[in-house]
Amino acid sequence: MAGYARDASVRWESDGAVSVRRVLVSSDEVQESTWSPETVLRLRAQGFSLKKICLNDMYPREGIRALHAFVLTPDEKAARLAALREGGVTWSDADPLVVMHAASNTLDCNAEALLFGPHSLNMQMLRSKPSQRGVSFYGRGTEYRRDDTCGFKPPNRRLSTRGVPTALEACHAVDCLKIHTLLCNHERGRAQFLLQHAMHRPAPFAAYYCDVDTLAARFAALYAPPLTVRRAPRSVRAARVVSVTPEAAQLLNVLVDAGHRLAELPAVLSELTVDAVNALVQSRNVFVAGRDVFYEYRGARGLHFMGLIWRAHFDRLLVRHSLHLKNGYPSVGRNRLHRMVCWCEGVDISQRRVQHSFDARLDARASSLQPDQGRGDGSNMRTVVRKTEHSVSKHAGVTLDKRRDRWVARIRFCYVCVVLGSFRSELAASACYARAFGNQLRLQRDVRAMLGEGRTKREVASFVRSECKA
Repeated sequence: MAGYARDASVRWESDGAVSVRRVLVSSDEVQESTWSPETVLRLRAQGFSLKKICLNDMYPREGIRALHAFVLTPDEKAARLAALREGGVTWSDADPLVVMHAASNTLDCNAEALLFGPHSLNMQMLRSKPSQRGVSFYGRGTEYRRDDTCGFKPPNRRLSTRGVPTALEACHAVDCLKIHTLLCNHERGRAQFLLQHAMHRPAPFAAYYCDVDTLAARFAALYAPPLTVRRAPRSVRAARVVSVTPEAAQLLNVLVDAGHRLAELPAVLSELTVDAVNALVQSRNVFVAGRDVFYEYRGARGLHFMGLIWRAHFDRLLVRHSLHLKNGYPSVGRNRLHRMVCWCEGVDISQRRVQHSFDARLDARASSLQPDQGRGDGSNMRTVVRKTEHSVSKHAGVTLDKRRDRWVARIRFCYVCVVLGSFRSELAASACYARAFGNQLRLQRDVRAMLGEGRTKREVASFVRSECKA
């Protein structure tokens, strides 16, 4: 890391030892250590020449390898792990084991100054310094802020203390926060280990470091942040179901069969919006009265939209939750509504995206959703052509060749644009595109296999055209 230390020096002693020294740029702290001849022999046995030692990083390195990670023998690592377990420190099997320093001086690579344990424990041992902006790594560690407050990062969340008047008291506050958090998680053994090896121990507060219970009590009495109650946004209400009469449901299915989008609503559909009806037509999925419902949402800042969902999913997901639109997708918090519907149906979408029927994003009915069977990278979106008011054709995948005055249908598979053919009629071109789109899963698999065999794009296009004509 450039600029981590300055005035670094390496000196070889007459007995074979190595003396290293540096000054940290962040705090002007002087770090120095003497590596014993035994440590030097261990490093040479691991293939280190020790001719070009880099001290401008947290750990001494030669090349990209940290020297301290190669000092301990397998027997010494096993003994240190056993000592941790005897002290009550526990960790999961997914937590990797690393070599770490028992003190804050990371220049010391002697075996006596090194420990071996879980990576999470190493991150919790990091100390904050008044001149540092913060120290955190992979969601664990400590963090010091310049407004004289301290925070501690356990997995997936960050805890903070009250504001304190001095930097020394902030360092003491983060020590109390560490111990309090570990005791709340029933990790007394880890708390005892950190009390021994990883505390700031500022001199004005040294009397309180007798045991972990004293530090936890000080946090609860002095440094616990005040409780805050988040107020609900004003004028926000849950989505409501919009009633659809039998006559309106019948008209909706007629529109779906005809594939006709509306610019203005007939009187029988006065309760709905143009966007909601067009989303139903775009998805090409009929409206089933009793199972399917339209829902309407009005937000505090004028947000108003209407979509489709199954009634059972509405009762489970939308009755008490506030919605918002994110990139055109109705969402609940950080989760998009159509993915929550798949979770309710028990569909495993952890490694796959969810595909809407013809990209109708307001249609969150389970019958209009399916997991992307392609590569899972959103390649299904490349087969959907979004039409605007300036488009020549209102049909997806259809454009006009003005020079020849013919309608051209084309589709994209696996980054290959295939021209399906040219037609005198716009409807004929749309029907050809619909046949290709209906067989997109099978064609994508065949096209990917052909490209893997080294076939040219011309051969791929010819194959797709022949399949669509059949």
